[in-house]
Amino acid sequence: NKWWITDEVRYGWKFIHREDRLSQPTRRQFGVKTAAPWGRAIAEAATALSAVESTGKRLALMVSPMLSCEDAYALAVAALAIDGNCILAVGPVPIHGHDKTFPLGAKADDPKAFTMYAEKAPNARGVRRVLQALADKHQLGSVASYEQLLAELRVSTIGGVIVTGNYPSEWVTTDLVEAVKGKTLVVIDTLPTALSDAAEVVLPGATWAEKTGCFQNAKDTVQAFEQAVPVREGGKAEAQIGLDLLAAVTGGAAGLYNAADIRNQMAAECPALAALAATVQPAVGSVETDADMAVVEL
Repeated sequence: NKWWITDEVRYGWKFIHREDRLSQPTRRQFGVKTAAPWGRAIAEAATALSAVESTGKRLALMVSPMLSCEDAYALAVAALAIDGNCILAVGPVPIHGHDKTFPLGAKADDPKAFTMYAEKAPNARGVRRVLQALADKHQLGSVASYEQLLAELRVSTIGGVIVTGNYPSEWVTTDLVEAVKGKTLVVIDTLPTALSDAAEVVLPGATWAEKTGCFQNAKDTVQAFEQAVPVREGGKAEAQIGLDLLAAVTGGAAGLYNAADIRNQMAAECPALAALAATVQPAVGSVETDADMAVVEL
């Protein structure tokens, strides 16, 4: 863009390597958090969330705007398999300051101008688009905003909540912690928070650089990204967690997450998402890796 990469982008990767990253699923037993293998953690999450329906209350899923479209879809499909009347909501969208545009020429509306947006979330539009398509399919009405979800949580119509985070910094508010008290809480996140401390089950997710997926930017352009670094040991892409959770609920096989397969499923199940499979092309490029092992001809 003939300008520069912003400081907030240049420094936007350091949380990936934080020493306190969540790296082990945990479950709450007799009021104490204990480490659990992935299979048991997923099974307990599915069992606890499925039990909510017997109380006459609803399940809610809050999808972070930091997640990919594929993450949102896989998690929402799993949540709707547990409760077909599940409340679908977008997590808090960080906004700081105002949009700032740096024109290339004399005109401020130059289409090639470089803009720093006040909205600090990579995929709020994509997550909302995916959730709304599923909400329409299941006749659930409009996708809830974070504020609307908080209001629903306060009136106790919700008995269980799946909360996703993946924010690069502290994001959990006192209001949210208070609103989920007394409810079955499953947290999928990358960094420890007050919510992960309170959750019945905690499932470690993957940051944006550790998975493949697509994002819809502020100009509504959908771009696909390839995995750049391996997932931190002990973590999983949220879309894979969604597939695992769905398998635990339905008794089927989870399979391995593949972004293109998920987009094709989106297109088949929700015509409003067909463009994601038809127009989004995965990034391509040759990658050569030198083997660690020395090879000697004999």
